[in-house]
Amino acid sequence: MTLRQVVMVGSFPPPVGGAALVNQMVFEALKTRGAEAVALDISGPALAHSRSLGYHAQRARANWRAGKAAYRLAAPESVLYVVPDAGAGAWYTAGILRTAANKFGQIVIHHHSCRYIEEHSRPMALLTDTTRSKAVHVFLTDGMATSFADRYGTVNQLIATNARFVAEEAATLTSFQRTETLRLGHLSNLCADKGFFIVADTFDAIRASGQDATLLLAGPALDDDVVSRIDELRVRHGERVTHVGKVSGTAKRDIYRAIDIFLFPTQFRQEAAPLVVYEALAAGVPVLATDRGVIREVVTGIRGAVCPRNDNFTEFARKWIIGEAGAPMDRQLRAAMIQQDIRQDCAYSIQQYDALLDLLTSPLEHGS
Repeated sequence: MTLRQVVMVGSFPPPVGGAALVNQMVFEALKTRGAEAVALDISGPALAHSRSLGYHAQRARANWRAGKAAYRLAAPESVLYVVPDAGAGAWYTAGILRTAANKFGQIVIHHHSCRYIEEHSRPMALLTDTTRSKAVHVFLTDGMATSFADRYGTVNQLIATNARFVAEEAATLTSFQRTETLRLGHLSNLCADKGFFIVADTFDAIRASGQDATLLLAGPALDDDVVSRIDELRVRHGERVTHVGKVSGTAKRDIYRAIDIFLFPTQFRQEAAPLVVYEALAAGVPVLATDRGVIREVVTGIRGAVCPRNDNFTEFARKWIIGEAGAPMDRQLRAAMIQQDIRQDCAYSIQQYDALLDLLTSPLEHGS
């Protein structure tokens, strides 16, 4: 049986972001199945959380090229797979779908942002209405799907969580060295949006309270203010602060295995279900995060705690840590419990992604 062609429009590494990594993994999974997958990359020139006119000009050109290529590749038996932008970038996605959607047999829209769910987006409403009869929307959690339908109306949908991408790590029991020092960690693209400065303030506050603690930072520093704040931390706390820069593969895995608590006080408006949260949990590390995107659906029970969006994260984290010290749990036992918990999510997510790949590759039924 000849599998359908899948034309993928979205961001692909480099630069490296959560959605780009998932796109690459889906692309490789399609290739493994023998599908004819075509990647149309609309990535910006670099990781950036401040959008200049030059950035948008380059993104506009990338989307224009992708739209033209999608139109050229379109066929009734092919599927167009799109990861929509959020904010002003959603107009790019709407333009591509209005241009090329009618020439494809099916549309799959994979959502990796909650920004247009939390606040109404005209381009998202437009592209949803344009493709409602033909598109299948893929959401990261049940809550994300419900909130989208509440805002934009009922759509055909699949749920596919990001747990699938950490299944291998979750299946490997993590061993931890016993230590009296509290080891805090933060891994991300280091910037204000992802909560770096709040992490720095939290570490200062925990050390000021008399707690013996270290801070391990990983990921590229996206601007000079981040570099300056890291230097300040090192001056104040010496070797207790480590920044290892960009990591991947086993080096990334080792970061999680070297910490006791993962801090992720993200302020990113486009946040959804961050891979780094799943990665920490898969390593058996509890997560302290802010209530952005669908993080509250992921970090539950033994997995850690979520700070209400308008509360002070530094104080929230300090109180949580003090509470844990008053009712200590063996680090190895907690890790085993977290990993056992997340493994159930992983197994279900693998089934969800199998269903997504089946949808992308199976021949269309007559009349679809």
